Amino acid sequence: WFSAHLHCKFAALVNHGDGGKPTRFLALDKCLPRRDFLQLITVERSKSGPVELEYDAEWLAILIKTHSLLGFEPPPARAPPIPEEFQR
Repeated sequence: WFSAHLHCKFAALVNHGDGGKPTRFLALDKCLPRRDFLQLITVERSKSGPVELEYDAEWLAILIKTHSLLGFEPPPARAPPIPEEFQR
């Protein structure tokens, strides 16, 4: 599945048609006042054995290749252009 940057809360349940378990998707809203940007969920698991995390190798490769395109610093402040009548 692929997630978009929609700035809205969106939930979906996808049945794959093979009789297996459906996939649940949850996109949360932008982190702003009075918006649904956080949701707590309970994930059921068997009590035996350690908790294991699974990563998607293709998605990790995309993140690595596009990391340089992300800007984590605020853009520099720009002054508005000076009107021609005030220029020399």
